[in-house]
Amino acid sequence: MKVAFFAGPLLLLSAFLWRNTQPENEESSIVIQKTADNHLVALIQNNPSYPNAAFILQTTADLSEFRRIELVNGRIQEGEKCVEFQSADNRQKIVFKLSSSPCPIASTDARVFGGYGLIRQQDEKKHSLLLQSSESVLPPVKEILLCACVKANDAPLSGCSSGGVGANECAYEVTKVGPGIQGSSPSKKCSVKCEGSDRYACCY
Repeated sequence: MKVAFFAGPLLLLSAFLWRNTQPENEESSIVIQKTADNHLVALIQNNPSYPNAAFILQTTADLSEFRRIELVNGRIQEGEKCVEFQSADNRQKIVFKLSSSPCPIASTDARVFGGYGLIRQQDEKKHSLLLQSSESVLPPVKEILLCACVKANDAPLSGCSSGGVGANECAYEVTKVGPGIQGSSPSKKCSVKCEGSDRYACCY
């Protein structure tokens, strides 16, 4: 009986301390910002379906009046050549799309941004770089991207591991392997779709 008498309060105290030291679940969010070279990035945070993910729209649109947008607990709907981000209350809807391509999933009241390149990227290092940025605009896309739409006369310094001149899309994925690693979760991946005869898709 003495053992039970002392063990009970200790277990209760341990359970109380454990519950009160666990971190609260952070809300997921979609933060949309422009880059220093006039492109758009939608950074996905705390969403297990999109780990370390970002969507990037390469564009020539005038973004001088663009201001940072944050969608708390936002939803993501992907189409073939577009993606829509929605706020939890459906009051804000933002679409990234290739300019000359239709976007059947886009809401009629969405704010639409068109461009020549649409990229979906997953990479912990690049994601952390974006999260740590304290500037009102993000770094240039050349510091962010693992794949991109490249001008025909501007060959990337590292060349293309896939895609290349004449390609309008490319994709690649790197998967972690080794002791203690379970499953086949990719450590980084990138896919890009481009339009325009003067540009091509390049995966570095």
